[in-house]
Amino acid sequence: MIVPYYIACTAVIIFAAMFSIINNQAGTWGTVKSWAFASIYAAGDQYYLPFPMRSIGAIWFLWATFWSTIFLNLILKVKGPKRIFLVVGLFLIGYYSREIFWFPLAI
Repeated sequence: MIVPYYIACTAVIIFAAMFSIINNQAGTWGTVKSWAFASIYAAGDQYYLPFPMRSIGAIWFLWATFWSTIFLNLILKVKGPKRIFLVVGLFLIGYYSREIFWFPLAI
């Protein structure tokens, strides 16, 4: 899932830069940087707290699927009742970190 995500993000960055150049807008480098940060953070919606972040759009789902697959594979390696505590622990971390991080990075 990470390869299609980065291909889509690269296309978004290139199109944003081309649009900025074609429209003769100042700050093309700033536009590229803001889209690059949006690609790394993978926010599905634009928000301003705890810091402003541009929305990358619906492709955030690929980023979230990538991380959830990694966590699922790690959890499946754990045997016995420890697995239940790990699932509950990850749920609690995700639930309480949602105030700090946008969904893909909130586990």
